[in-house]
Amino acid sequence: MILNIVEKILNHYLHLDPVTEQRLIALAGKVIAIRLQPLNWSIYFILTQDGIHLADRYQGSVDVTMSGASFDFLRLSWNSSNTSFLNSNVVVEGDLEVAQQFKELFAHLDVDWEEQLSRVTGDVVAHQIGRFMRAFSAWARQSAVVMRQNITEYVQEEAR
Repeated sequence: MILNIVEKILNHYLHLDPVTEQRLIALAGKVIAIRLQPLNWSIYFILTQDGIHLADRYQGSVDVTMSGASFDFLRLSWNSSNTSFLNSNVVVEGDLEVAQQFKELFAHLDVDWEEQLSRVTGDVVAHQIGRFMRAFSAWARQSAVVMRQNITEYVQEEAR
């Protein structure tokens, strides 16, 4: 039941980007297994031209199996590098090209959130909220950089 809800949300989100349809066509018929460690729990992403079907069991063969901890997948999603699988703790078995295309399906989503919000609030309010969110996002990124630098400096000083 939870997978059905997640599937509907995921497909709705994917269809907010008009380019996603072309990426889905390229991946149609592929099956990707995501294995979350240490629970050894698998989720199967069955790709079609129209979207993604999620399942907790799949009897056929899979094109790619990606294994790792939840945090490893989050870190991978934040890394937009094309070689990110090589620099991550996510283990990929199977067709690496399909795995990369699957990652790029989500990495290159370009949803115009202001347009979506303007349908509810109107253009002026949506633009103001969009400006606020962009400023907040820039502040959060800068804060994360500063925090990483401070932690690195602290650890180096304490190591001495």
